[in-house]
Amino acid sequence: FSLNVASFNPFDSKDRVGEQKWYQRITVGYSLQGRNTITTADSLLFKKESLNDFTNGFQHNIPVSLSLNAFNYFQFNTSVNYTERWYLQSIRKKLVNEINGFTAERDTVQGFRRAYDYSVSSGLSTKIYGMYPKMGKIEAIRHVVTPSINLNYRPDFSDARYGFYRDYVNDNGVQERYSIFESGIYGSPSAGKSMGIGFSVDNNIEAKVRNNNDTTGNGFSKIKILQGLTFSGNYNFMADSLKLSTISFSGRTSLFKEKINLNFNGTFDPYVVNENGVRIDRFALKDGKLARLTNFGMSFDY
Repeated sequence: FSLNVASFNPFDSKDRVGEQKWYQRITVGYSLQGRNTITTADSLLFKKESLNDFTNGFQHNIPVSLSLNAFNYFQFNTSVNYTERWYLQSIRKKLVNEINGFTAERDTVQGFRRAYDYSVSSGLSTKIYGMYPKMGKIEAIRHVVTPSINLNYRPDFSDARYGFYRDYVNDNGVQERYSIFESGIYGSPSAGKSMGIGFSVDNNIEAKVRNNNDTTGNGFSKIKILQGLTFSGNYNFMADSLKLSTISFSGRTSLFKEKINLNFNGTFDPYVVNENGVRIDRFALKDGKLARLTNFGMSFDY
């Protein structure tokens, strides 16, 4: 099942007079998901022993955001995203001494456990307008560029103080860290601290074309040349290597008087790969090469 609550402003008032205060612009949302599943033979489904074989969980998500105008030309956005998962089972791993040697064993532990994670992000965005001169029947071309940059932070939820991850020695004698929620329906809080800069650039291009069927000479049509060509990525200061993420892009446009919509997307990798096909911590630009196009997709809507 799922439950979604429409976003609302908890500090605003229905009887407010005048413009909103900054705190009245705070927006909160809420969603809840729940699931209970089992894979078994039909003859065992309603047996008492099957109750412990169910895999279930709940997931709560609470996004909080605030958007303000800053310095007349910028939009300031900040957000906190909180996710909490409720499980009735968790796992434990241990090394068991048997006759033939040591064997890694995994147990399912019944009992309520909660797992949570959160992330924080703040950034600025603005719009830059460009106009291109008249070219034949094209009266004007408008190019709108929307750059944005944000600072983001997410703690390391594999830290021992949270209790979500544990260590054990596997059957190869190597200490290994695992999440006690790794088999959970809604996953586990992620390991590794992240603190970085996210960036994106969105492009929108429209043309104003004279309409030949208009006898007054004042009729024009707007043609959408390029809609939402966006490039985005992230730079993680906390990573040991490969701090810059891949650069993803997506866009769309219309053909034949908007009868066909063309959508495309892909990913660029700024790093080079060695002879074994493994990414190494060296930018392709240092070798005089552009970023590698690792995937590309295209679709049409009629």
